[in-house]
Amino acid sequence: MNAENAPHGVLMLRSQGSSDALTTKLTAQRIPHYPFIVTDIKPVSGAHTARPSAHPDLLVFLSHNAVRFGTRILEEFKTVPTVAIGHSTAGALRAVGRDPQLIPDDFSSEGLIAALSNHPRGTHIGLVCGRRGRQVFETHAERCGFRVTRFEVYERLQAHPPLDALTLVRTGLLNHQFRLTTATSVELLQHAVALINTAEVALQSLPVVCLSARIRTAAETMGFTKTFHADPSDQDAFIAELARHWRNAAN
Repeated sequence: MNAENAPHGVLMLRSQGSSDALTTKLTAQRIPHYPFIVTDIKPVSGAHTARPSAHPDLLVFLSHNAVRFGTRILEEFKTVPTVAIGHSTAGALRAVGRDPQLIPDDFSSEGLIAALSNHPRGTHIGLVCGRRGRQVFETHAERCGFRVTRFEVYERLQAHPPLDALTLVRTGLLNHQFRLTTATSVELLQHAVALINTAEVALQSLPVVCLSARIRTAAETMGFTKTFHADPSDQDAFIAELARHWRNAAN
């Protein structure tokens, strides 16, 4: 790849198989970006098999990948109402014929709990999610008197990108071709640092725009010194924050 075609702009950290919504919006805003996959998403071997005794009143999907790998759960509970967090997750459910009940304005576990507050205590929630994900939803749900059963259908693993792609990213960092990077989850940022950093190159040299204040705090503990976050924690606010910092960096 010659210098004119070398990656530049925003180094966008991604998971394998994630929604293209963010890429589409960056393109629409004419923000140059280089998607770099740092996390692989794999189905959980022998994922939790639903049993009649675990029949939930609601199925809650926290991500696009939960829908992607949770088809067996959807098939098992054909008549159970579904709930989505975020437009991408809702769109994935609609694509398989399930119309989610609600999509909270605050795309977070805390926002989802607030949106479910009209359901009675004792409601049994089937949480379709990834393995080893943070348990904020369960903690808040149980405080509200809900009962939660986890259906872990996928797991996140550090990716093994092709050497040429990894070299391009490291070279771009050395040559100051990237102005910003993104963080839509703590795990993506952890995997990116582990993959990219060498004695000569540190991802922490870039400003990072984070999807939430929680991710921003984690970025700071990893050594990032220029950190920003979207408020509220949703994709539109994230894009607006990213665009603002891109304009500042490009001037």
